[in-house]
Formats: sequence, C-alpha cells, structure tokens
Amino acid sequence: MRVPISRLFIGAIFVVFLVVGVLPILAPRPLAVDLHKVVRGPMEVTVSEEGKTRVKELYTVSAAVSGRMERVELDAGDPVVAGKTILTRIEAPQARFHDLREETEMRARVTSAEAQRDLAAADLERAEAEVAFAQSELKRNQELVNKGAASSRTLESAELDVRVKRAALAVARNNLGVKNAELAVAKAALIAPSASGEKAAAIEPGGDKSDRPPKADTSLADPPASSILAPINGVLLRKLRESEITVAANEPLFDLGDPTQLEVLVEMRSEDAAKVYPDAPASFGGWGGNQILHGVVRRVEPYGFTKISALGIEEQRVNVILDFTDPPSAWRQLGHGYRVDASIQVWQANNVLKLPIGAMFRKRNQWAVYGVDTEGVVHLQPVEIGHINNLEAEVTAGLNDHSVVILHPSDRIEEGTRVTSLDREGT
Repeated sequence: MRVPISRLFIGAIFVVFLVVGVLPILAPRPLAVDLHKVVRGPMEVTVSEEGKTRVKELYTVSAAVSGRMERVELDAGDPVVAGKTILTRIEAPQARFHDLREETEMRARVTSAEAQRDLAAADLERAEAEVAFAQSELKRNQELVNKGAASSRTLESAELDVRVKRAALAVARNNLGVKNAELAVAKAALIAPSASGEKAAAIEPGGDKSDRPPKADTSLADPPASSILAPINGVLLRKLRESEITVAANEPLFDLGDPTQLEVLVEMRSEDAAKVYPDAPASFGGWGGNQILHGVVRRVEPYGFTKISALGIEEQRVNVILDFTDPPSAWRQLGHGYRVDASIQVWQANNVLKLPIGAMFRKRNQWAVYGVDTEGVVHLQPVEIGHINNLEAEVTAGLNDHSVVILHPSDRIEEGTRVTSLDREGT
C-alpha cells in the first residue's frame, strides 16, 4: 500500500521541527565563569611588615649613687621640666646594727690594734734613746779628734751611726702613725647607727676614756639625700622602680621622652629592606584608628641582625626608620611602643597593563591564563609578568588591552571549552 506523498511531506516537516527543538536542549551548555577584562591603570608594589612606634629621643635616667630611693609620686604620663622636676630622692646608706658575734670580733680588732699601737710607741721610745746615745757618742768622738786622741775614721763611724739611728727613728714614728690610724678604723667600726650616739660600744672595762671609741655622729640620723632631676622637657613614660627600695649606682629608674616626637621602627627582612630607599612613601594601618596614617622612610640602617621568627626560623633583619608626614593631631593617640602595620612603596607606575593574580597559574614553568575570545571559547594563553603585588600583576607580554580572562579557573576549564559570564548567566 502506497503512502500518500502529502503524508510523507508532513512527517518530514514534523521530524525537522522535532530535531530543531530537541538538539539545543540536549547540547552541552556553556560553563558560567567569572570573567575579567584586562585594562591599563596605576599600580604600586609595597613591602609590608609589623612595626612599633618609639620616641625619637628616649632618655633612661639611672641612679647616680647607691642608697635608699624614696617612693615615686609621679605617674606615667606626667609632664616633667628639665632641671626642675624632682623624679625621686636617694638617701645615702646608713650603717647597720651589729649582732653579738660581729661586735665581739670588732672589739677584738680594737684590742689588737691598741696592742700594736703600744708596740709601735715602745719602738719609737727605743729609737729616740738610740738617737740620743748616738749623738752623745758623736760629740765625744769630735772632742777626742780635736785633741788628737782618736782617728778621723772613728769620727766618720760615729756620724754614720747617728744617721742610721735617725732613719730608724723616722721609721718608728711613721709606724706609730699607721698603728694609730688602724686603731681609729677599728674603733669606727663599733659606731652604731643611732641618732643619740649612746650605742657607741666601749672596749675593755677600766680603760682610759681616751681609749674608748668615738660616739656616733648625730648628723647620721638624717642621712643626706640626692635629688634625681628630669634631664629634659617631656613626659614620664615609664617607672622602672616605684616603691621605696634600695638601689645600686647606675641602676635604671625612669624612661623619659617627648611623645609628640614619634617615629616608627620596622624590623624588616633583609631581602625586603634591600628594596627600600630613603624618602619612599609609606602608610600605617592596624594602629586602632579609623584612618590610614602616612609617613616616609628616613633611614635604612646598614647593620643587619639575626632574629628567630615565631616558627623558629632564623631570619636576617634590618631596622628601617620611618617618620610620620601627617600632623601630630592625626596620631596623638599613639604613644611609645605602640604596634602599627607599615606598608612601604618600592615601585609605582601610572599606566601599566595589569590583571588580577587570581587569573594566573603556573603551566610548564611559566605563567599562563585562560583567555576567552568573542565566541566564548577558552584558549590557554602564556603570559610574561613584571611587577607583582598582593592583588595584581603587571603584564609585559601575552595579552592586550581589553583581553578577557577567567578568574579563578576550575579544573573543568580546558582548551576549547565554551564559557559564559556569571553576570550574563544571572541576567
């Protein structure tokens, strides 16, 4: 049975419409991706590191003498005037009380010193007697020589004996002076630190009053005090000692400075510090205020040092000093030792071709991106990168103005894949 031609024609038309309607539904849809158009614009590269503020001229005041320091009445932040503000006073140390053993030992030293003094006095008397005898012998020999009854050699021997005896007398006198001084030192050790002086201990009973040790000096009841004055006009930054305490000479007591003269110290890694140059602009954040502060590099110190990082890694660090360029009113809430996040500019250009670093990846030891043509087809595109910062990279070759690249490409993207923009997909 033959099918009419009209039915065949109608069936063919139906099949064509069916294919045309079903194929778009069955065909794979383009992937929705985040696209970015490469453009020219300004770009800068910075090095960032944590820093801290410090007073430009910090003065550490130390104790000039040893003694008892009075309690400090000033508080941190109080203003001080050079040569007028008394930071504290230090009293001279007083002699301490002796226990029974020490006092017994010192009395024995006094007795020994007196005995040595008496021996020296007896030796002096002997030397004086020998000198008197030698002088009388010299006089007698002179008379005998004048009468011709003695030789000149006998006279010379008598003169030599007189000189020797006189030298021995001088030695005996000086020895007695030494022994008297040692006795005075031994007696002084017995002086007790009392205001009235009645605690001065006596030596053996029955001794002469002149042999008793001197009484304590009543002037020691109020020992002299040395005032520590502020050396500069500024503010008391920190009290290293506050309560009454005994301090040693040259012990640090206070830190003084002018908080209106602040700088920023950044301990930067040496490879980053090598990129920084004086007068480079900088910015400071993370200091507690709402606005970003601005500054400039004043000095990159030429001496590096080793520092252990938080991960236990040895790093070579270099001190970089920066000054604020904003007026003091902008950072008046900062003080000595405050933390800041410093970013220092090491490179800047106004018209460079750049793209986000989220579009870049490594392919065969070089940088590459996924570019998208006007038809929405993906092409793998190698690129050459110049300067790079935390957000963008400078493109030196491989892309042109208004090239379109895929941001954060997934593993589903490959050469020839058809894509569409997320924005277009959403609309």
